[in-house]
Amino acid sequence: MLGVWLSAFGYFLVLIVMSPLVFAAWLLARYCPRPGAVRNSARLILLSAAYLATFEIPALIGTPRLRRRRQYQQLAARINTHFVESGFRFARMRIHATTPLPPSSAERPVIVLARHAGAFNSYLVWHQITRDLRHYPETVAKRIRLFTPGFLRLMFGAGVVFIECTAEGRAAGARHLRRMAAQARADDALLLFPEGTNYTRGKRTAAIAALRAAGRHQHAARACEMRNVLPPHPGGARLLVTSRPDADVLIFAHTGLEDLLHVGPRADRTTDGAVYTAWWHVPADQVPHEPDAFAEWLSDRWCAADQWITQVRIGAGGRPARTRDTTGEEPPCLTRSGPTPTRRWRSYSAAAGT
Repeated sequence: MLGVWLSAFGYFLVLIVMSPLVFAAWLLARYCPRPGAVRNSARLILLSAAYLATFEIPALIGTPRLRRRRQYQQLAARINTHFVESGFRFARMRIHATTPLPPSSAERPVIVLARHAGAFNSYLVWHQITRDLRHYPETVAKRIRLFTPGFLRLMFGAGVVFIECTAEGRAAGARHLRRMAAQARADDALLLFPEGTNYTRGKRTAAIAALRAAGRHQHAARACEMRNVLPPHPGGARLLVTSRPDADVLIFAHTGLEDLLHVGPRADRTTDGAVYTAWWHVPADQVPHEPDAFAEWLSDRWCAADQWITQVRIGAGGRPARTRDTTGEEPPCLTRSGPTPTRRWRSYSAAAGT
């Protein structure tokens, strides 16, 4: 208990020391004459300071007296919603939904497959699930030593399992995914990031090279067409789908947060603080379960997300262009003709990022 309060006090001191830098960043974010790298770097500083004040410190102070997992999940939802709503506003960022909220059954859980890109994007996904869908995320994540103690205390209590990127860790992650799917309640959302890691241009290049080295040239060519996303790993997502065949699948994509880290392929076309989100809903009976068919289906969905991101980022004035996805028509990559690849994809645990 003493360690918790010392950590919280340490964060207060950090915020005090950071205050001149935060004030300078606030001035830049508000008055910098041109959008671009300087303004986005200032926003990242502001968002990081807001994270310490509205997420990390409340998580440290609020968790010691909790006992039940649902209490941790409810606290995580409240704290995260406060961080996203107030922190993004403090950093002069705005969230714009470009599609309606997807339907979600009150009688069974849903599976959420989300894009993984940009600073604090996991918090945005968590916020969308808890506030808008009114579900509680259940997931596994890679064990990263840079996680802050308040986040770790809150997520451990909420049931998030952290795994190592080893053979044993991937096996443990797969076992937890099955158990998570089997025990999921009606208001749970089984969350996974099929890309397995946060997007950067270097990671995209490495992923394409790995596909080519493994002889999966058709999949590598497909990945080259997708400039904004990493090629998705089907293993973990298929495990969830086959373990809960009654659950609808929701695809979540977003763009704008990658500007803060300057990692997007179109860094010159900044969204200037705007974060755009989109949902796609796939009923359970329309999701294939056979390995090759599922891999192709997931790749198609990621292609649709990639095209949506491209159209948003080249929209006039930073506003999203009207896309086929929002009018009910299928984007070109979902209606293309041609044979289904016959090469079988190796089973991946996307949760382990392999």
